[in-house]
Amino acid sequence: MQSPEELKQLVVQAKSGDSTAFSALYEHYLTPIFRFVFFRVRTHEDAEDLTQHVFLKAWSALPEFGPSA
Repeated sequence: MQSPEELKQLVVQAKSGDSTAFSALYEHYLTPIFRFVFFRVRTHEDAEDLTQHVFLKAWSALPEFGPSA
């Protein structure tokens, strides 16, 4: 389990194009995001598709991602 600081560093690295860092973020957040989605849609296939969509959107939005206040 990564600390908040380690996660922030992974975001910075992913933002600069490091796919390994994004992969680590994916592994960290996959299960909680999948569970969140699954308990709303109640079908495994739909939850998988929507979870994948979340990560694709995150990857494409990285260049605009800024620091939180």
